[in-house]
Amino acid sequence: MPDLLTHYALSLLVASRVFRFRVAAFIALAGLLPDVDVLFLVHRWVTHSLVLTMVAGVLVLAVTVWFSKSAVIPVSVVFALYATHIVMDALTSPTPVLWPLIGLSHAVKINVNGLLSSGDVALIPAISIESAPLEFTRRYFIEGPIVSEYGVVIALAVAAALLVEFLAGKVGRGV
Repeated sequence: MPDLLTHYALSLLVASRVFRFRVAAFIALAGLLPDVDVLFLVHRWVTHSLVLTMVAGVLVLAVTVWFSKSAVIPVSVVFALYATHIVMDALTSPTPVLWPLIGLSHAVKINVNGLLSSGDVALIPAISIESAPLEFTRRYFIEGPIVSEYGVVIALAVAAALLVEFLAGKVGRGV
């Protein structure tokens, strides 16, 4: 599963496309929200359902349009970051993305192997969807990565990209 640093770094990168850095740094926290379920000692719970996220997103956006059209972009970005977290999790291990429509957790496995020989080059793609029974049971503890080597690499890449934009004078022009 992606660590919290990866979720935040990628959320910051996306949010910084729309907002000034300080606002983006705050809004990027939305990319961590699906993991609030660990406070209830259940991980990959209903907070990791794309179905519920989409339903909530449509309802909240409808209310937002009704009361404050200027808040539509921030609310849309928050839901996009929230959904991105769920998709990233589904790319690494079973996640209940279609709950309550389908009572299984799903993981999408993507792999592209290359074959190089003396006169031939081939790419061999493989995509599979693995299903597992739902497990919404409370545990005595939840263990998972907060920072990993991949998260550090991704965070450094995001920081470098933002630094280059800052030095080029392109950061900080968003909402």
